[in-house]
Amino acid sequence: MSTQQEPIVAGYNPSFEDQERVDRMTLLVAAVGCDGIVLAADKTFLDLPEEDEEIDERLDGRKIIVLENHKVAYAFAGDYVSQLVGKKLKQILDSGAFQFKNIDQGLKDAADAAISAEWMNNHALNVQAKRKLLVALYGEQVGQLQLWSVDIKVSMFSSAERINGLVMTGARGNAARFFRHYFQYNLPMERLKFLAAHIVLAGHSWNGDIDGLDMVLVGETSGLKWPEESGKIVFRERFRQWDDITRNFLLDTTLRPA
Repeated sequence: MSTQQEPIVAGYNPSFEDQERVDRMTLLVAAVGCDGIVLAADKTFLDLPEEDEEIDERLDGRKIIVLENHKVAYAFAGDYVSQLVGKKLKQILDSGAFQFKNIDQGLKDAADAAISAEWMNNHALNVQAKRKLLVALYGEQVGQLQLWSVDIKVSMFSSAERINGLVMTGARGNAARFFRHYFQYNLPMERLKFLAAHIVLAGHSWNGDIDGLDMVLVGETSGLKWPEESGKIVFRERFRQWDDITRNFLLDTTLRPA
């Protein structure tokens, strides 16, 4: 079992230019397979400088949070407000007030409650920022595994959508989004985890702010598992091989059609 690292919540409102960068930093991928859910993310947090002469401070941490007591896992993308929504969801689950019979409303209520509380303290919240929560529920309270995407809004009500395929968030404009084209329905987690890992690793190729790889596998019968760091070597090696093969194929003028 991997050690859980709580994310660092800092009430920082980026400038317009910084917000554009923030929207491109995090990359989350979640996919529903025939036997479970794969949730993958990068692991880099950036503390952006306030002065031009300062440099970024890079922090390593988890964007996938597991609430084992409630059989819920979530991942966040966006600024600190997304993290606050995740913490509000945990608070509601801890209190026993979450509506498992009306999950979409329960998730929307958690998002709107977090926004309302933060708005009381900070009227300068960026209404244009892209904020999302991906939520996997895998306990007896839901009967079968469910994956949800929560669109967190400041200027209007938040929304929640159940996902039955693949969903990506963060990394706006990143070319790694192309690889969702290879997703297929009804594949087992064992195959989908390689696609999810490839997307996150490819995201790093086009944006160095996206770095590291974290993953959770939520199985119908096996429950939740964190792949160990040693087990991620194969993901990185496969990505390197794909990159080498593609580069050689595209640039080698000696290749001829079969």
